[in-house]
Amino acid sequence: MDSSQIEMVENPENSHPPCNQWKNYVPDTSKLYKTPMRYLKVNFHIMQRADGSGNFDEEAAINYVNMLLWISNLTLESKNQKMNLPVGNNTEVLPPRYQYVLTPDPSIPNDDGIYFHQDEELYFMVSRGRDKDIFKKDVIHKYAIQKDEVINIFFMAHHADSLKAESYHGTDIGVALGTSVKLLGLKTNYDKPIDDTNTVFYREWFMQGLLNHEIGHVLGLSHSWIKHDRCPDTPPHTNCWNYSAPPCNHVSNNVMDYNVYRSAWSPCQIGIVHNNLSNKDSRQRKLLVKNWCDLDPNKTVKIRTDEIWDSSVDLFGNLIVENDATLTINCRVSIPKGGKIIIKPRGKLILGKTCLLENDCDDEWEGILLQASSKEKGKVISYGTPIFKNMKHSIQK
Repeated sequence: MDSSQIEMVENPENSHPPCNQWKNYVPDTSKLYKTPMRYLKVNFHIMQRADGSGNFDEEAAINYVNMLLWISNLTLESKNQKMNLPVGNNTEVLPPRYQYVLTPDPSIPNDDGIYFHQDEELYFMVSRGRDKDIFKKDVIHKYAIQKDEVINIFFMAHHADSLKAESYHGTDIGVALGTSVKLLGLKTNYDKPIDDTNTVFYREWFMQGLLNHEIGHVLGLSHSWIKHDRCPDTPPHTNCWNYSAPPCNHVSNNVMDYNVYRSAWSPCQIGIVHNNLSNKDSRQRKLLVKNWCDLDPNKTVKIRTDEIWDSSVDLFGNLIVENDATLTINCRVSIPKGGKIIIKPRGKLILGKTCLLENDCDDEWEGILLQASSKEKGKVISYGTPIFKNMKHSIQK
């Protein structure tokens, strides 16, 4: 490392590590290169009775899973809604910036990421009463595939004896357990009579709300009707399912509440998700498709005005600090294999005391190139001792 190319200055007052604050991960729609689209790996397990009954059959399950994924991703990509609460709010509507990818196990020939299990003891889930087993992980321990690297989603059934009782309602319900999710009653609701009022309500268009809710828990979100969910933009409320007499004349539509809509993510919630997905030590980051390793020149980031990066960033292309611009990096930045940071002659790169420049995939990135003109040269300034990992070359002129 050629430290002679770095101008060392005293650490500014009141500076502190900002890298794990959710507010720094809220997407800026003018700078989405700091919040790239994230792809979460998922698979699905259809639990059946020993004779194969009691849940979706193979053809229906495959169709249902693919439609559910498509609708869930569509909702995440383009259909985030304005928050209903608090009444009269001005909460910004931002893109959640994550998607789900059906992920086969590469060690299983012809695998498609959808699995069928005939198990008389574990096909069902009981959500209430003395035999309640919603929080048990037996089915996960037995059948999860690529556990801790893929979100395993289990379609559970209501017990056959329960469905025989006239007073029993085959309610859909879900629970997140670590990096796995159990969903109950999807097939029961799918089989209800279809008319103009419940086609959408009971089928995939409605169940995407349940799936997004439970995966929200996997990604670190709490129920948003409670007081201490860590988000100032999700007010506590009475958690009404739908509109009725007061206090249910105002109903939440937040994805992390229990409501019929489940179609809104707040900026804070999105910030928490991306904070977790950017944290190298988090369980959530291990669930990502690791697509930031190799250089894509078409995704070069050009800094044209002064910017401060107080969040960890995974770059997909080169990074260029243009003339008359200053980029301050206070956190971890991953540069793809073969990528470089280029500082134009009148550009400036400031490295904060918690700055780490690396390739997150243990490959080499080229290094920092200081471009020069006849009178000026790009500058690198440090407030401390920056950490460089996997950098092939010293800082070069």
